Amino acid sequence: MLFYLMIGILVALFSLLLCGIWRVMEQMRRVKRRKADYESRVSAAEPEEVVLSRAVEADAADSYVEEHAAFIRDLRRAVPALTRGEERLCVLIRARKRNREIARLLGIDESSLYTLRYRLKRKLPLPEGAALDDWILGLGKEDIDTR
Repeated sequence: MLFYLMIGILVALFSLLLCGIWRVMEQMRRVKRRKADYESRVSAAEPEEVVLSRAVEADAADSYVEEHAAFIRDLRRAVPALTRGEERLCVLIRARKRNREIARLLGIDESSLYTLRYRLKRKLPLPEGAALDDWILGLGKEDIDTR
């Protein structure tokens, strides 16, 4: 009788062990499925056309920079420590582009654009309470007025 009781306990333990192994394997399958789903969504969200259009948009932002070479010269004279990206942002603001369009042209999220604008505002020699857009739009006008 004791022998059968021991066998029953061993069978119960073995079945619990198999059930635990099965659960772990099922979790691993779910993780693999989620990973595959995520990778398929990412690859579907970034087709080659989107990547190419980002390159075209970056070229468009660079063309704005080329068109506003005199403005950039004045900007560099006023604030020599600006990066190329900050200069591009200033040019797009000067071209009176909306935030959504600037973000699209720079290939960044709109919330990231607000962060860039904040950091740019801290770098520029703005008078107290002056708006970033007004300062950028007014840059170089003093030279034009005196000519």
